[in-house]
Amino acid sequence: MITRAVYNNKAFKIIDDYGFKVSNNEVTFNDIKIDFTNCTIADMPYKFQEIQIRQAETEEEILTNYKILFTGYLDEIDLSEMKMQKEFREMTLTLLSPLKMATKRSVTLIGTHELKIAIKRVLQPLIDDGFTIKEMNITDGQITTNYVLDTVENCMNNIGFKRNIFWYIDVEKNIYVNSIDYLFGSQVVKKISKNVKEVGLLKIQPQIKNVDYANIINFKNVRLIYNSYVSTDEDDMTGFIKSENPIISIPKNIKKRRCCNIR
Repeated sequence: MITRAVYNNKAFKIIDDYGFKVSNNEVTFNDIKIDFTNCTIADMPYKFQEIQIRQAETEEEILTNYKILFTGYLDEIDLSEMKMQKEFREMTLTLLSPLKMATKRSVTLIGTHELKIAIKRVLQPLIDDGFTIKEMNITDGQITTNYVLDTVENCMNNIGFKRNIFWYIDVEKNIYVNSIDYLFGSQVVKKISKNVKEVGLLKIQPQIKNVDYANIINFKNVRLIYNSYVSTDEDDMTGFIKSENPIISIPKNIKKRRCCNIR
């Protein structure tokens, strides 16, 4: 079996070790080095270009009969030192996972929509990039959105938090959108037990992310009065008495002042 990095319908040998990091919501790939000997600037990938890590039996099958190990998108390129002679040359590629592309695509969606239609519209920029909605198991209903040039990731996280929906993108650009209730009721795909040794599994690191970490109250076009002082005589601005029951008891005073009309 051989493993190659493929883009522009051309396969490149991978140098040194490489590895995957799998979490409950994405698979990431570390930077890879490829053999760039005798290649030109025309062979360099461009920003956000799709690059696949493929595995096959022979060099000929790497372009026809292969298994996709990872699909990534180019973030950065690091060229090796170039000398004035023919030599072995390598190039380091920093790849973004398919899920990370959700942070690079934005969407605008304002109004009240059917939940499934709203999710499809939010995911449309990724669908235009070749992603596919593989699963969508959610309850019917409506949702009001106010997204203006917001990232796909933020929009989906917001919808998921409101409607108890978990979404996920795998290494083959398949999108899964399922309700939490549906996932709890479905069959377990993989069960990890201390009595059974998993090949390639070294450790498990649980993480908890607090999304709604604060209660926020927004006041719009509202006058908030702390302590109000009212004059005892409209013609005498020196005497004031304190009003009762302020909205919020804070040591700040707002005094009534006489306004003058300027003509």
